[in-house]
This record gives sequence, structure tokens and C-alpha cells, in this order.
Amino acid sequence: MRESESSDRETTDDSERPGEGRPQSPDTTTTAPDPDAASPPKPRRKFALARKPSRRLLAFTGAVIVGLAALGGGVFGLVWAFTRVPDSAQLAAAGSAESARQWRWLPAGKIFPAVINYKTSQGTRTHATLVGIAPQAPCAKALDTATAKTADKAGCLTVLRATYADASDTVVTTVGVAVMKSRSAADKADAAFTSAPDSGVLPAAFPATVAAEVNARGRLLTDEQEVGRYLIFSASGYADGRKAPKDPTADLAVASQTGDLSTTVNDQTLDRLSPPSNPCADREVRC
Repeated sequence: MRESESSDRETTDDSERPGEGRPQSPDTTTTAPDPDAASPPKPRRKFALARKPSRRLLAFTGAVIVGLAALGGGVFGLVWAFTRVPDSAQLAAAGSAESARQWRWLPAGKIFPAVINYKTSQGTRTHATLVGIAPQAPCAKALDTATAKTADKAGCLTVLRATYADASDTVVTTVGVAVMKSRSAADKADAAFTSAPDSGVLPAAFPATVAAEVNARGRLLTDEQEVGRYLIFSASGYADGRKAPKDPTADLAVASQTGDLSTTVNDQTLDRLSPPSNPCADREVRC
């Protein structure tokens, strides 16, 4: 009995000794880094030597420099163009060009104002009232046959007409602006016109007005002037449409009245279409 007990104890003691008997599980405990341990060396940065600039880079740089120089020259040119003072020839050219365009962009009320104030040959101040503005018409329909033929041959484009009545509504004047294709065309036509009383612009009548009965037979006085590319016509006569006498000066009072109205309307229309004295003062005019 004692021998078996002692062998059992020996067996038990041997199984409980570390490293002997049952196998040991591996150690999974994490070991903390040692702060005194040397850190691994950092990679060294490599620097490449700069290469010589390529031809493309030099060409691009040169192009940029040339472009900047050209831009500076352009700015200088613009400043010079907008600050220079035009000479007399440039002023005249700009004025002629501006006058030539006026019939297109000027409102009808600017060419033919509602009221025209003037002084009679006796020194009395009076006025003429606009009766109406006729639609733009071909030269053959707004001028008498002989005048239209001469104007068309020279280069007539169109005719603008308006009729005015004097303060007494006794006489009326139709003013016509014949637009020629050029100044030389206007010169050519002007040199060929006659001054006969029955030639020139045809009176423009307006129904239900003081000028409802005006017609070509009642023309007492006609006139024609030239300015730039325009021919300014006027025809004056009785407002009631009566036929003009063979001697337009037979009635001196009416003749004087007609002459004052005709001259005033014609001259003021011519002035409004004349080249401006300083066209460069207008913001829309380029000198």
C-alpha cells in the first residue's frame, strides 16, 4: 500500500512541473518598443541638376515678350487716336459724311419741324406751321417730269416732302429734299436745272387741312438749292388751289408773302441738312 501511494504522488508531481509533461501554449504578449532603440535611417532626397533651357522654352518666352510689346503699342495707339485733334481736312470729311447720312437717321420732325419762325421782308415776325409730311417717294412721282428726268439721270434716290402754311393760311409751301447718290451727282443735276416757275417739286396736298386743294397749277414761286448730296426744292402757291396768274408778281402782297415763306422754309431746311461746323463734337461721329 505505501509503495503505490508514493508512486502516485511522484506521478502527480511530475505532471505539474513546468516544461515537463503537457505542452506549453506559445506566448502572445506584445512587447513595447524600446524608446532608446535607434530609428531606421530616412531615405535621402535626390536633387537633379537643372538642365539648360530648351529651344521651345526660349521661343515661347520670346513670343510672350513680343506679344506684350505689341499690346503696349496697341494701347498707345488707342490713346493717341482718341486724344488727337483732327485737322481741317478731317473735320470737313467727317462733316460731309455726317451730312450724307442725316436723311436716314434724322427723325422727320428734325428735318421738318412743327413750327418755323421767321421775319418777313417788312420786318414783321411771324411763323409757318407744318401741315403734313408726305411719305417718301420716288423722284419721278415727287418732281415734275422734266426735273425728275434730269435728277434720275444724275442719280436721284428718293424725295422727302413736307408742306407748310403761313400764319394767315393764305399761301402754302411744299419743300422737297431730293437725295442724290453722291455729291457729284447733285452737282451734275443742279447744273442742268432751269428756274422756270412750273418746274421742281410737286406740291403735296393733305386732305381735311388748309392744304387739301394745293396742286401743281397753283405754283406761284419755285426754288432749288444744293447742299452736299441733297437738292432742296420748294414750291409755293395759293392754299385754296386756285390757278396761278401768268404774272406771279401781279399781286404784290401775295408775291411778297409767298417769297418770304418760300425762302424761309427752303433756307432752314438746307441749314438742317448742311454739314455741322464741328462734327467731332458729336459722340456718334468718329473723326
